[in-house]
Amino acid sequence: MVESIEGLTDAYIKYKLKAVVARGRLSHNFYAFKPVRIIRTLDPSALERTMSLRNLWANKVEYSIVVSLSAVAFGTSIQIEVKFTPLLKGLKIGTIQCDLVELHD
Repeated sequence: MVESIEGLTDAYIKYKLKAVVARGRLSHNFYAFKPVRIIRTLDPSALERTMSLRNLWANKVEYSIVVSLSAVAFGTSIQIEVKFTPLLKGLKIGTIQCDLVELHD
C-alpha cells in the first residue's frame, strides 16, 4: 500500500478503518471509524547506497552526478553533487538547471 501523506493542500493519501456491528433486521447497526496511518520503513542497507552517473557530452564537457541516498523518506532533503569539467580550451559553462522528478506507477 502507498504510505499515508498528510499536510499538503493539493495532494494527500488518508486511510480509515471502518467497523460495523450488524444487529439484525429490527435494530440499527453500529458503525465506528478510526484513522489509520501507513508508514513504510526502509531496509538500513537502502540508506547506505549512492547512485552515480558519469559521462561525456559531445567530447566537450565531462559531467558527474552523485545522489547521496538511493532511498529517501517523503519530505526529506536530498543532497546531489554535480560536477562539470570543460574539455575544450576557452569553454565556459553557463546556467545549469536541475529538476528532480519522482514517478509512480
